[in-house]
Amino acid sequence: VVIGNLPPDLDDAGLKSNFEAYGNIKWCRLFGGKGGDGRKTAIIEFSSVEEATWLVENLDGNVPLGLETEVTVKFKPKTGGKAGGGAPGFAGGARPGPYGGGGGGGGARSRRNARSRANDDDDDYSCDESRSPTPKRRHSSAGG
Repeated sequence: VVIGNLPPDLDDAGLKSNFEAYGNIKWCRLFGGKGGDGRKTAIIEFSSVEEATWLVENLDGNVPLGLETEVTVKFKPKTGGKAGGGAPGFAGGARPGPYGGGGGGGGARSRRNARSRANDDDDDYSCDESRSPTPKRRHSSAGG
């Protein structure tokens, strides 16, 4: 589950304590805000789909326990695997602009590059790094 519009001063402990009231957290990761307001985003994996579904259906646009502002709650988009994906509204994944034709989602290289870009942010945190599915790694940008 992706939770957005979290306060800038929220830390790992606060994330975990505020959201474990809604279910058993398998792992979570907190990302620093990039916008001017410093709002943060988190990804939380709950131990059951039912817990995650309840959160998405009931907490999106509402104020969670322990916080003072509304948050957005969405299911984490599925990654990789299926060919022919792409920008919404473009058949077969064809994209306008500098990307050329063709689409296609997800080979191992595109997932690796996406993780690399996501992990290049110095303002991301992990509630439980040992259980996170993508440990933080540094990749050089040389070679493309």
